[in-house]
Amino acid sequence: MNSPKLAASTSIIGTLLMGILGPAPAHAAWDVVPDLAIAARTDKNQRLAQGGQAEPSTTGATLDVGASIANFTERSFLAFEPRVTAYRYADSADSDLESEDLYIDGSGEYRWQTVTAGFSSYFSRERILSAELAQVDPDNDPDTEDPEDVDTGRLVFINEDRERVRLSPYLAFEVSERNTLRFQLTDSEVAYPGGNIAARTGYDYTQMSAGIYRTVDARNSLAAVVMVDNYEADINRNVTDTVTVEGSFTRPLTELWTFNLAAGVLRSDFEFLAANSLVDRATTDYTLRVGFRKRAQRSRININLARSVLPSASGFSAVRRELRVFVDRAVTQRLNARFGVRLNETGTLGEVTDRDDRDYARAEIGVEWALKPVLFLGAGYNYTRQDFTSSLGGENADSQAIYIGLNYRGLSRR
Repeated sequence: MNSPKLAASTSIIGTLLMGILGPAPAHAAWDVVPDLAIAARTDKNQRLAQGGQAEPSTTGATLDVGASIANFTERSFLAFEPRVTAYRYADSADSDLESEDLYIDGSGEYRWQTVTAGFSSYFSRERILSAELAQVDPDNDPDTEDPEDVDTGRLVFINEDRERVRLSPYLAFEVSERNTLRFQLTDSEVAYPGGNIAARTGYDYTQMSAGIYRTVDARNSLAAVVMVDNYEADINRNVTDTVTVEGSFTRPLTELWTFNLAAGVLRSDFEFLAANSLVDRATTDYTLRVGFRKRAQRSRININLARSVLPSASGFSAVRRELRVFVDRAVTQRLNARFGVRLNETGTLGEVTDRDDRDYARAEIGVEWALKPVLFLGAGYNYTRQDFTSSLGGENADSQAIYIGLNYRGLSRR
């Protein structure tokens, strides 16, 4: 992973870090909040064996160790969240599922009078079982924005890992009281250290965007963005260049609910290797996102309906139609409950193949009881199902899991 684009992104972020850390005033201090969780878990058909095959149960334990490390001043912030998750199983027959996954999230921003510079970053090294099956909300926090999901659902060679790095610096210029011009570069790379296979492949993805964001009045805001993407997959030498024009609109409906809408059109030119010959094609498509947000003292709700064109580890850009709901509510002062569901239908851009067409569903429900201000007892249930709908023959499987565990979360000084 030594592309010039990634090196350029790293250089921009390094310069930004120097700006954030260098002039920090004496009163600025680092805030470190530890997070430790241990859980016992039992799954039925965790490997998602197809219908008619054996569906054994697995029992194991999960240890999750992480921290939120942040520095805030009046003009800047810098935050990192490293985390390690270890999976262990009671039966030696399940040793291929054992893993130590590593995640590092980062973000930062520095504000001048009319200019803002910032970045977000993401790194992960995780087992195939975690990487190829997307969760409803990985952080159980509807306010965080996770990297786009590139899962394939293919669990072949399940004992391997996937590595992913994503860097996204940006610059925003306040051109008037109501208008802001924003430029952003996103560079993402996915690799499989065990090697690419026909079912999944590493890729490089770069997106450059420029947008104008306008505050119309106290309630309404608009945006118009132009994005230029380049996607290059390893296994089939796929090179896809896409230009997208998108507009968005945000409006509060009540004191608690907010509505947002985004729609765009795109054109993609792509070529890839198939049967030892080069295929060259072009296609047009569209994107659409409709979302509702509720933010209240005791509850948070996200409802999203989207049609997106995303990079994918399948070797082609993917078209994904998705419904996603997440609810987090404080039932009492000590008891918190959350529920999430995710339904998506994935196909290949331009319909060049139906091999990767997939319907995917995941539902999660969990409760958490505060034993102390920093100690929580949690339990939950997860259900996962996927159907590959290829014309060559569908494959379907589902799994269920229950867990119970303890979580220690430190208190922030902020």
